[in-house]
Amino acid sequence: FLHRRNDASTDGSSVLASIRVSASGEPVLVSELAFPDRHADESWRQATVHQGTQAFYVVTPSPSGVTPQTSTIEVFDTSDPGGALVRGTTLEVPGDVATRTQLDEYDGVLRIITPNPPPPDSGFSLAPTVRTYRVSFPGQVVPLGSTEVILPGSYMDGFFRGARAYVVAYDSVREGLGQRLLTLVDLADAASPRPGGSIDLFGERSIGLAFDTSGERLLTLDFDTREENYGLELTLYDMRDAAKPARLDGVRLLDRDWTRAPYDSGFVFLEDAGLALISYSVDLRGCGMENADVQFVSIGPQSLTVGGSVGASGQVLDARAPHDRMLLSYS
Repeated sequence: FLHRRNDASTDGSSVLASIRVSASGEPVLVSELAFPDRHADESWRQATVHQGTQAFYVVTPSPSGVTPQTSTIEVFDTSDPGGALVRGTTLEVPGDVATRTQLDEYDGVLRIITPNPPPPDSGFSLAPTVRTYRVSFPGQVVPLGSTEVILPGSYMDGFFRGARAYVVAYDSVREGLGQRLLTLVDLADAASPRPGGSIDLFGERSIGLAFDTSGERLLTLDFDTREENYGLELTLYDMRDAAKPARLDGVRLLDRDWTRAPYDSGFVFLEDAGLALISYSVDLRGCGMENADVQFVSIGPQSLTVGGSVGASGQVLDARAPHDRMLLSYS
């Protein structure tokens, strides 16, 4: 794990520690590596971390106000089964890696999404870049390939799933379509990343995205707060063809019901049970007396069916469906 020490012996360094744990004994410290903090005075720009299969990555963006923006990625080899840590290379990449979802290791390849500098007349990046690197040991990375993802609007976020990257953009240009766009990048050949197809996401705000285990189906839960379009939509997509993801079905919820609104993260996908659970806050009397509700939606191979709902004590954080029971945990 990664932690900070603020005593005089380390001068505020970050420390990566390896600890052996077992069911029968006390935890044992195996190895520690201390390294200087970068821009430690900017607490709001603290490092993000990612644990790969045999490496640990510590990512620090450059200080605010510095242009062009870059990010420093420090690589630590964790492949030793005994727990020894080896400090590897330090990699500088263009752009701001501000969230851990922008970096991922898969099948021995490090993948990174970084927004490019915005054009002079805009404060938003229009074309993020996806970069790939081959990871070798001890803790070395070699550039493989990259591709620029041309977007119709401003870059919002990026993440990875299996051999693909996904880039979310805010699209304020096209009339009559979703305001956000999800674009796929095919990383099956890591040395030659290729932008694929796109999905128009419904509404202004995403509540959740969930893939099934195979990665072939995607569920999106989106919320539109504009008066003329107010509502919530759960949509099922077929993601097998990276060049042409296809919408299979969608169900509209909360049509102009101003007494109900979804929680920001109240979305749980139970693949084994074939269910999606959506948490609402409910103003029962239109006067701010909040309760909560959980809506059930059945998920078929190519269709969605709205089921019943149950009263709840708050936002559903997690759920399990053993046999014929449903176990919910609330906030």
